[in-house]
Amino acid sequence: MPPRPSPVTATRTVIVLIAGLLLAACSPTDPQDLLDRAPAALEEAGTSRFEMQVTAVGEGVDSSFGASGEQDLISGTLRMESDLGLDATATETLIVDETIYLSSPLFEMFTGDPEGWIAVDLDQAAGDAGLDLDELVGGNTGPAALVQQLRGAAGDIEELGTEDVRGTETRHLRVTVDTDRAIEQSPAEVREQLRTFAETSGLPTQYPMEVWIDDDARVRRVRTVVEIEDEVAGPVTQATTLELFDFGVAIDIAAPDPDRVTDMRALLAELEALEEGLEAGPDPDGAPAPDADDGQ
Repeated sequence: MPPRPSPVTATRTVIVLIAGLLLAACSPTDPQDLLDRAPAALEEAGTSRFEMQVTAVGEGVDSSFGASGEQDLISGTLRMESDLGLDATATETLIVDETIYLSSPLFEMFTGDPEGWIAVDLDQAAGDAGLDLDELVGGNTGPAALVQQLRGAAGDIEELGTEDVRGTETRHLRVTVDTDRAIEQSPAEVREQLRTFAETSGLPTQYPMEVWIDDDARVRRVRTVVEIEDEVAGPVTQATTLELFDFGVAIDIAAPDPDRVTDMRALLAELEALEEGLEAGPDPDGAPAPDADDGQ
């Protein structure tokens, strides 16, 4: 029989084993595990505030805008204020019950109301594009959609160290997003909808993404750079930086007063009729078109 270890040796062995177990339990979480858990972590948080910066550079294109707001990360309900860099800078966007509401001083010439809203029915707009929004809202709209793209993280994950983001320590990672993989990893009921959206929006098949993620798998910052083919401007490089914070904050977002809302389709129909009238000139009876200077 082998000699029995002395009490000192046995005690030392036990301590080493326990220390090893503790070190293993406290070791940094695998970055792929963090990324895999990120969408569920967002759903668990329920809500968040966000800030976003977008720049677009190309031939004859050099623009940027910032935005901030809050979103229900499950239903997709959203409030966002953006600065488009124009004279009338303040634009407010609401997404409520599959409708986008837009308010800006730029729209007063159309609505006659400086505090009015233009409404875009997402279900109608999606139908025009061959989409069905019954299942496509929620985490697939607004800033939450950018994080959902992490489902497509493919290949090696590059760790770039740690960084403080709004007072929270995060791990800075660089990944490549594969659009097809992101779609395949999404819930089955929305895959075809997301595929159609990716095709119609010109989303690249692969693009780089940097992610700042905390130990609870909550994404705190995301940065993407994608190449988009614009029909007018040609190739455009679009960079987007998004920060999420104040997870779980109580938000109260409601649709605006219906009396202050103009339907986008009705507005476009009125503008088209006005344009056709101007192009037609004199009426069919031969009477001249009214002269703007005749006092009538």
